[in-house]
Amino acid sequence: GLGAVLSQDAGEGHRPVSFISRKLSDADTRDHANELEYLAVVWALKKFRFYIYGRHFIVKTDSSSVKWMMGKKELKGKFSRWVLDLQKFDF
Repeated sequence: GLGAVLSQDAGEGHRPVSFISRKLSDADTRDHANELEYLAVVWALKKFRFYIYGRHFIVKTDSSSVKWMMGKKELKGKFSRWVLDLQKFDF
């Protein structure tokens, strides 16, 4: 499944604002782990958009594939759509 936490710096460390999770669809279970990690970021930002849109924020992930994909010049298919979706946010 996918999961994410939205947290806020409360001066004494980060405090959770919201937790989300979802089960993978049958189609998602056939995807490579790198794709699922990227999907998790895209899905979480879309779910939290009402909290984060128009604000600068930090995305924390241990996935080097997500960082690699964000720096790639040419992507095709769903990856190019995902990058376009993420460009709406300031992180």
